Amino acid sequence: MRLLALTTAALLAAATPAAAARPVGPGPVQVVVPAGQYTVAFHLTPNLASRTGTISVSLRRDSRPVAGARVWMTVTMLNMNMGGFTVQLPERTSGTYTRMFPVVGMSGRWGFRLDVRPAHGRAFSVALADRMLG
Repeated sequence: MRLLALTTAALLAAATPAAAARPVGPGPVQVVVPAGQYTVAFHLTPNLASRTGTISVSLRRDSRPVAGARVWMTVTMLNMNMGGFTVQLPERTSGTYTRMFPVVGMSGRWGFRLDVRPAHGRAFSVALADRMLG
């Protein structure tokens, strides 16, 4: 399972060049990104490589929460090839998908790719390039 996640992370990272990703960080991230008919509010606190944190994604369409979507986040180190990981973000409240963000252990540039499959609608992705401090 871990090998599949690492392979998936490498493929997704290759499909989304860092130049196309929206830059965020350092420090806590609070950004709203348009994605076609959707808006994606992305929050990451405290956004430190040495501490666990919380990742939260709020999905909206026409100002209404998008409930029942499946949301995955792939995290890769952009400064060097050291693999990555993919996690699913469970829905905690209507349209908001949240989970703990693990210690990644190394400051630098990290790529976040959100892959979203709404219950009704087309799948889409959002890419962010984070500058994470220690």
